[in-house]
Amino acid sequence: MKKILLLILCLALAASVVFAMTACGDKNKGNDTENGGENANDDACKDRHYDTDEDGVCDLCEAAMPENKANVTFTVMDQDGALISGVKVTFTSKTDAKNVVTTAASGSDGKITAELKYGNYDVDYDYDVETVGYFLIDTYSVIVAEGTTAIDLKLINNTPNGTVERPYSLAAGENTLEIDAGKTEHFVIYHTVNLYIVIDGEGIEVTYNGDKKSPDAEGVITFELVGEDTNSSAIVAIENKNTAKVSVSATVNSKPGTQSNPVAITALGESVSTESYTFETVYFNYVATADGIFSIKITSEKSSVRLQNGNQTADSTNNADADGVISIEVKAGDTVVIDCTAVDENLTDNVVPFVTFVPSFTAEAE
Repeated sequence: MKKILLLILCLALAASVVFAMTACGDKNKGNDTENGGENANDDACKDRHYDTDEDGVCDLCEAAMPENKANVTFTVMDQDGALISGVKVTFTSKTDAKNVVTTAASGSDGKITAELKYGNYDVDYDYDVETVGYFLIDTYSVIVAEGTTAIDLKLINNTPNGTVERPYSLAAGENTLEIDAGKTEHFVIYHTVNLYIVIDGEGIEVTYNGDKKSPDAEGVITFELVGEDTNSSAIVAIENKNTAKVSVSATVNSKPGTQSNPVAITALGESVSTESYTFETVYFNYVATADGIFSIKITSEKSSVRLQNGNQTADSTNNADADGVISIEVKAGDTVVIDCTAVDENLTDNVVPFVTFVPSFTAEAE
């Protein structure tokens, strides 16, 4: 029985050898005298050999592969077909990390040339954003094969131009904008939680979230930028209705009363009242003009107030006297931070509690 099985195995092996020689010929007999690795008797590889793993032999017939390369012209362009100059491109083989080719920068016609082995390549781009612009990658990879002579490399132009799709960016603080006559420019502000914007300019119209914003008596437009979290952004449109270019001031700042934009206390002895949702903290500050004692008398119930001057602190829970007064020592030029919080847990969501206090200052006796 074992002899019969061995005989069957030998016959099967012999048949497979004959089949392989019939399909691809004997590559040791020189059947590839014209094509440098292409087997003339191979029906499967009659048109071209395939070497997807780039091991130097045909995947189908195992004939030696020639050094197949293509001289390719690449054209760098944006999504609208506009040619892009000043872009260097690096091609890295997906199967051979050592096969890396970097080109010179694209010219005014957007063209670069590179000699590449046949295969699949990752594409990386290098350019100066200050001179070329801001782009997103559209063409991440290319395939170079026999007959490849030209390939388009596409980038997505993301350079700000004042449109809704590509707005200019407004940074925190004051921004000076120059807007041409009759033109509408769009501006994006990022991280819009607790942010306000103040816009000042003659003959302008401001639109935010589809609403036209009206100026106050002094011609200044102020409104809050709504955002659910720090990833939120907002777009503001500013139209110049003048017949000449106008200069516009746009200041982006935190909401008044936040830690980064506290409300300044300038009038002493007058009651200060602020809305404070339960456990929401509202911030104030006071800059001392002389050495002495700065005090706060809390006149609202269920309120928590704390004073801080450098390393000194005083709060309504631990340091208030019988009249609800808390005090802290100051030197001329010191900035005292006052944070106020309503602590009434029984209020409903639609009731806004107030924290009320009276600030005062007693100068140090000479």
